[in-house]
Amino acid sequence: FQATQFTLADMETSLQAARALLYLAADKVTGRTPDATRFSAMAKRFVTDTCMQVADRALQLHGGYGYLKDFPSSESTEISACIPFLKAPTKS
Repeated sequence: FQATQFTLADMETSLQAARALLYLAADKVTGRTPDATRFSAMAKRFVTDTCMQVADRALQLHGGYGYLKDFPSSESTEISACIPFLKAPTKS
């Protein structure tokens, strides 16, 4: 049970870090700062990678139930699986 709590805490920490970077990038774009493009690119890579990792971990926590349509984690996994096809390449 404690291992599950640690995993959930790690997932929440990752999501909060991604959200903070996303908000910082949005603030820089809104303020038209010179480094807005750099922060936007960093946020794009970090947020999409984090979301995919967290969705995958949620699926693993649910085991086989994560694939069933009756559970919310299946929708998150389906959405995160589409992200690589929707975004431009982030790796050279």
